[in-house]
Amino acid sequence: MAKLFKRTFWAVDPITGERVQRKTPNWYGKYCDDLGIWRRVPLCPNKTLAGLMLAELKRKTMQCQAGVSDPFEAHRKQPLALHVAQYRKHLQAKRNSADHVARTIQRIESVNDGCGFRRIADLKPAAVASWLAEQREPTKDTDGNTIPGLSVASSNHYLTAIKGFARWLVRDRRSAENPLVHLSRLNGEDDIRCSRRSLSETEFGRLLKAARDGKSVCGLTGVERELLYLVAAFTGLRARELSSLTESSFDLTANPPTMTVEAGYSKRRRRDTLPVHPLVAETLATLFAQRRRERDSAPIALKFDAARKKIPVGQRGEKPNAEPIWSGTWAKNRHGAEMIRHDLQTAGLSFEDERGDVFDFHSLRGQFITQLGRSGVSLVEAQKLARHCDPKLTANHYTHLSLHDLTSAVSRLAAPRQPHQERETMTATGADDFTGPPTGPKLAQKPEYRGEALTTAASSSDANRAAEHPSPEMRKPRINRGSEHVCESWTMPEKKSAEGGSRTHTPVRIRDFESRASAIPPLRPVAGATS
Repeated sequence: MAKLFKRTFWAVDPITGERVQRKTPNWYGKYCDDLGIWRRVPLCPNKTLAGLMLAELKRKTMQCQAGVSDPFEAHRKQPLALHVAQYRKHLQAKRNSADHVARTIQRIESVNDGCGFRRIADLKPAAVASWLAEQREPTKDTDGNTIPGLSVASSNHYLTAIKGFARWLVRDRRSAENPLVHLSRLNGEDDIRCSRRSLSETEFGRLLKAARDGKSVCGLTGVERELLYLVAAFTGLRARELSSLTESSFDLTANPPTMTVEAGYSKRRRRDTLPVHPLVAETLATLFAQRRRERDSAPIALKFDAARKKIPVGQRGEKPNAEPIWSGTWAKNRHGAEMIRHDLQTAGLSFEDERGDVFDFHSLRGQFITQLGRSGVSLVEAQKLARHCDPKLTANHYTHLSLHDLTSAVSRLAAPRQPHQERETMTATGADDFTGPPTGPKLAQKPEYRGEALTTAASSSDANRAAEHPSPEMRKPRINRGSEHVCESWTMPEKKSAEGGSRTHTPVRIRDFESRASAIPPLRPVAGATS
């Protein structure tokens, strides 16, 4: 039984100074929920309105008891920022990288703030599409300079983030439906802001030489940058994957040499083992041997452990080969493009060509896949080496074949042969005597009626072929010479009769048909038929 009341409390009367009992200005409600627990909830100062609120609570309790309650009502009342915070924890629980989580949450919050979404019920597809269209429009700054808006690819990234958040609301039982399910990505082929290219073998050699002879950039020496570019162009690893490699990541003594990228640094969250090119394996083996000699010759530094005992660095859990090969923050701070731009300028190569295609650090991955295409590697093999989930991504976005490569492919096409060349080839091989395939059983001529005898107009090749390859159901042929016509007949295998005995099929002879053939009227030619 629900009850509406005001709470009482003791207070000191300011006039008399005595303790008096007073009531709160707000009304409270007491009711029993669907679990059988008595609840006391604050309502409002108006008694009539408080009664309506208490009646609503009773109605919801009865709906829960009947099993017709709304399970999403509590989530609809929560602010959308609270759901975004829970979605962040969901992404982190899936072991996504910190950069991916931060970028996804930033895009979701930008869409929510731009569209004015505060609750789940505020999510409207038209508002999202309109806000993205506004962000793609160019604007002008205070000086009148045009500022380009979002590209179509960036707009699709924002759409993917907010749609992923809406799908999670449905899967986590926070919303009954996904209001953004019908929004689709736009075609970004006509609005490419950053198009990458690949270098020729000569240009890539100049880049390696410029890096080797150059000074330190972004915390890496010239030799380290040369090796970094070489490994990136012959393995296709990304910057974050390269920065995680250590000496223990390579097995250069195996046949073939291999390298391993741990799942925590791989983009697809899998432990990948890839083959290593012999040139890269030889260069890395030389570098590792040199570093090993330097470590052996250097004095051992001491440090204190938890028990305040001196232990040498590199022992008891801290191995020297556990350090990254390319140390520094060049990958974390995304300074790879700045680093390779410096070496391109030293080598006399342009960062951006006349068509607007650039060669940044991620282009080294395209350099690897393009070299696979130039070497004639199949698309399936290139996809496996690039670790792509879709071969279209490998072929369309990471393979940059130049006009010279396409010209070389066209030149490998065989020229058509002339008729006299075909005849000469057939004569040289002895194939000019070939008259075509023999006539099959279904293509043989039908039996013809000639005069008083029934003969078979079969070719000599059919008879020879039947003699060479008899049916397994038949025995050796026998020659019957009982008539003026000589023909071959097959003796059928013996079959048991119904009485249990055996009987032999008598061979069919042409003389057996002579009496019957005389009773057949002669055939009349059909009008218009040709002989």
